[in-house]
Amino acid sequence: GYILSDRYNACLDNFISSIKAKNIFLPLLGFLLPMLLLLFVSEYNGEVRMFKGFYGNSLLLFLVLGLLGSIAVFFLSVALDNVRFKFIPIISIGTMVILEFHRDLYHPFGKIVKEYSTGVADEGLLSLLFSAVVLLLFIPIVMILQRFFPLILGKRKI
Repeated sequence: GYILSDRYNACLDNFISSIKAKNIFLPLLGFLLPMLLLLFVSEYNGEVRMFKGFYGNSLLLFLVLGLLGSIAVFFLSVALDNVRFKFIPIISIGTMVILEFHRDLYHPFGKIVKEYSTGVADEGLLSLLFSAVVLLLFIPIVMILQRFFPLILGKRKI
């Protein structure tokens, strides 16, 4: 298992460096094309409720769309690898707090999405927008916790 993982990591590193060597547009294209496919093809699969065991109109289409989403996230992470934002480390430090309380902040926005969306793609875009807003709302919360309550974020003094 360990030998295979070394080979896998070497292949993946070579693949990523070859993508980066081309230019920034290749990773962005690798992100945008799957996202556009997701946007249009998701309408055909319909609504998905995984917690109810309902995967839309086609399980195969659900799996293909999931793979497309994973490919899009991969290329987005490759494209953003060299970009440094000040808020990324803050979000990284506060992931456990964000994971625990994001539903409390997102719930009011979720009601707005359900009320005003007209289709699956529209609902997805609104959900993405409100998820980004909720994530940005956590930045000052994590900064306050980091300064005054570091124990909550896992920092402890010995």
